[in-house]
Amino acid sequence: MDNKNIKTENKIQSKEKVKRGNFYELFINTRKIRPKRISYRCVRWFSIILIAATFALSFKWALDFLAGSLNGSRLMSFFLIDLYTGLEYVVAHKMITMNAVIGFLTILAFYFIVGGRTFCGWVCPYNLLAELGEIIHEYLRKKGIIKKRRMYSEHVRYVFWVIFILIPLITGVIFFESFNPVDILNRAFIYGPTVLLLWVLLLLSIEVFYARRFWCKYVCPTGTTYGMLGKVSMLRVKFDLNNCTHCGNCYKVCIEPTLLTDALKESHDTQDKTAFVKGAACINCARCIDVCAYDALKFDLRYLDKIL
Repeated sequence: MDNKNIKTENKIQSKEKVKRGNFYELFINTRKIRPKRISYRCVRWFSIILIAATFALSFKWALDFLAGSLNGSRLMSFFLIDLYTGLEYVVAHKMITMNAVIGFLTILAFYFIVGGRTFCGWVCPYNLLAELGEIIHEYLRKKGIIKKRRMYSEHVRYVFWVIFILIPLITGVIFFESFNPVDILNRAFIYGPTVLLLWVLLLLSIEVFYARRFWCKYVCPTGTTYGMLGKVSMLRVKFDLNNCTHCGNCYKVCIEPTLLTDALKESHDTQDKTAFVKGAACINCARCIDVCAYDALKFDLRYLDKIL
């Protein structure tokens, strides 16, 4: 038996050794699947907390390091502005300032490299709460307390994206930011909690007891904007059919499993049996990588073969 057949046989025999389960069990037991590695989940949560803490401590200690919020900030003397907030600002005030251009282009270039909705998975404070909400939601569903629901087409998020752009265009008021949970949480970390946290709690309750990841999947225009960029960005999850045992763990933890289905289909048609996860909904959270015992999924950069 040649080496290729031996490898295939070993993969088939090892399928039963993979830790399988539902989302709740896989999320809790990630360390049992990849015991020698720190999970990306831990690194992501640390990243979100570290960024929030940096904003808060810079304000509290009056450091001229990171001022403002995730919507618009100043890193030392360098201006940064969130992509969707920048668009809202332009259409509301009908003007473009040099600082806004610098901040917008800097964030655009950064997330073109690191992956579009990577902002959602690695920076957004609401994502951390939503992920904890997912754990509770799936535990309740496992116990039969709530049912699995899919509300409607996720393309509705593009409708909200347009609506929240039209409002400042017509009224001159940046309406969305008044109830954007990302901004509410970020400012709560920096300046202290306000009554607006009740709105965040309401959103989280909807996600726990009714629709999993409701805000992120169906409404948030900030995530939608980064998702548009993510379709062409460089850093993406790469699927390798050669290493896949089809255990299904990645599908169970993915926010939008059809992204993995598309990559699987494309990999069948490529010479090296690999394909990138390209959909706008992917937040580069790497939960699929965390639960893959055979390294069939990993981060990689697109376009390098054309650049090098």
